[in-house]
Amino acid sequence: MASALTQILGDMRSLSAEASGATATLASNVSGPAGESAQNQGAAVQSTAQNVQTAASEGQMRHNQLHAVLSDFFSQTRDIATAAIDATQRSVQQVLDANKSDAEDRSRMNAAVDASQQQFGTTPR
Repeated sequence: MASALTQILGDMRSLSAEASGATATLASNVSGPAGESAQNQGAAVQSTAQNVQTAASEGQMRHNQLHAVLSDFFSQTRDIATAAIDATQRSVQQVLDANKSDAEDRSRMNAAVDASQQQFGTTPR
């Protein structure tokens, strides 16, 4: 997109220069009302070319601004997503660690109950 706008700007500069040259040539070759008409038409073409060139320059500037805003937005979005993923992974790991600890605690309690039952002669589970 940026290269297309740059190309348009270059084309408009060339067209503006050509219009200016054509106007000068036409005006020098034709005199009277026809010459004035040619000059007026050439000036109108030149003005239009200048307006298009100005619009293309503004379009290029707005494109660059939009690109910067979107780049910043996506960078921040990526950072937020990365932080959320990291936090989720930490939470999942904490749950897994807690479950492992609970299982180890249950295993120790069951072993203690079994040992107690054997010591007092009761039937193990």
